[in-house]
Amino acid sequence: MIATTERKKTKHSDPRINRINVSDAPVHNWYRFVLSYPPHIVREYLERFNCDSSSTVLDPFCGTGTTVVECKKLGIPSIGIEANPLAHFAASTKLDWDVNSDLLLTAARELAVRAGERLSAVTLSLSKDDVRFQIYDFRFTMLECRSMPS
Repeated sequence: MIATTERKKTKHSDPRINRINVSDAPVHNWYRFVLSYPPHIVREYLERFNCDSSSTVLDPFCGTGTTVVECKKLGIPSIGIEANPLAHFAASTKLDWDVNSDLLLTAARELAVRAGERLSAVTLSLSKDDVRFQIYDFRFTMLECRSMPS
């Protein structure tokens, strides 16, 4: 009889656990840090350790801020420390929720108009069968942004 050892399968042995959920992508997926971990793991540990607004979480190597961002979203005080200037910039940007939405929307509209003007004049030539296509119709739709709760 050959003895075999079989590793116990848990939800933590699933390789998909280190993927970012679609709902977390806008905040955490604009800058990918090699040493990062997905926010749902942070939320799971915060819940497991019963962290709440009376707790304070310390992340001494906060990288791009996944832990401190999730704490902020949940109203849990946190402190993040990061020596890498690029990672610090990403974390600081993710934590800055004091965005002037009117100014941002105005800038986005101006950018859309300028991009539309430039792109409407572009001609794209393809050599296959000597067919020419002209790019002439660009429609930009501005999505209304909801303000984030503070």
